[in-house]
Amino acid sequence: MQTNLLDTVVTTLRSPAQLIELLNRASAVLYPTDPSFSNHVRDKVARWWPIFGDLSCIEYEYGALSPNPTLREITDLVFRAYPAIEKEMRVVLTKADQTLGRERFLELLREIEAAAEANGEPETCGIRIECLRLLNDMTKVEALEREVEKLTPEELAAFRDWFVEHDWQVWDRQIERDAAEGRLDEFAAEALAELKRGETKEI
Repeated sequence: MQTNLLDTVVTTLRSPAQLIELLNRASAVLYPTDPSFSNHVRDKVARWWPIFGDLSCIEYEYGALSPNPTLREITDLVFRAYPAIEKEMRVVLTKADQTLGRERFLELLREIEAAAEANGEPETCGIRIECLRLLNDMTKVEALEREVEKLTPEELAAFRDWFVEHDWQVWDRQIERDAAEGRLDEFAAEALAELKRGETKEI
């Protein structure tokens, strides 16, 4: 494996958005020869994107970035928090490099960089705000899942108790709203009719 390939990428490109674009292009390149791995890459990229989009939690635990960090600084921070991402990215980039050939791979890097310049994309982590805007409900859930996985058994038990109570409260409020809006009237009338006909059972 070319151990410096990822280093070349993060020093050539200038923002997380460009890195994600490269990984998506790599996935497309790999699809004809290895569709299963290509789909695997797309799933990984979908999980990595929100991590690069909102670095605040990582900064809180591993140290704040400079006001205008380079992509190198951003990836170093993310890789400290999620070492597996670095290993997985190296595998993806190496396979793409082997499929394309080094010359075409470097040309692809230059194309992405040139396109970013032409579109006036910020050079640094100004992209962070846009990343946050693009987060959807699923990525938020995935971020929560990662935080829950970090809980100690005691914290998990406390969270479970809180969530059960919270879930019941949400359900109660929904029932109250449905009742106030008359959505339960039909069910209530049907239940009373069954009672009058003697079709109900004592619980």
